[in-house]
Amino acid sequence: MQLTQFTDNALRVLMYLGFRNEDQVTISEISSAYDISRSYLMKVVSHLAAKGFVHTSRGKGGGIRLSRHPSLINLGEVIRECEPDFHVVECLGPVQSSCPLLPNACCARSCARRYMGSSASWTSTASKIWWRAPVLVMSSCAVPTESNVAPLTVDALPAELGILGNVA
Repeated sequence: MQLTQFTDNALRVLMYLGFRNEDQVTISEISSAYDISRSYLMKVVSHLAAKGFVHTSRGKGGGIRLSRHPSLINLGEVIRECEPDFHVVECLGPVQSSCPLLPNACCARSCARRYMGSSASWTSTASKIWWRAPVLVMSSCAVPTESNVAPLTVDALPAELGILGNVA
């Protein structure tokens, strides 16, 4: 899956603010740190504020800060709020799918739909599985060797994920 530049920059803003803890930070500071256009960053921050991820204040001494502790910000929620479409598999899109699989027989579709509706935190095991499940099904559990994430196998998935139970 490839995120848009807008979402990537939104995540960078949130990470920067999380690193700065509860400090008020200016858009100019973040713009300089990541070499992102200040005017474009204002658009990103405005969107994050509208979605409730950050608080903004104008004027002397103004800036932006996280609206809640970083551990309470769900990565999946941020991405869902920032991506214009999240059609990780063709059949989730607005156009009729050409996939020959029956809707209820497709593991990728089931996993993606369940993840998209999930409110689990990014750090929970379940949400890591939901985040990676469509990729898991379609890529035979490949994880880059330099990654610190252990490869998932179908056998390693919890029983409650029965939708993946028959995937080889």
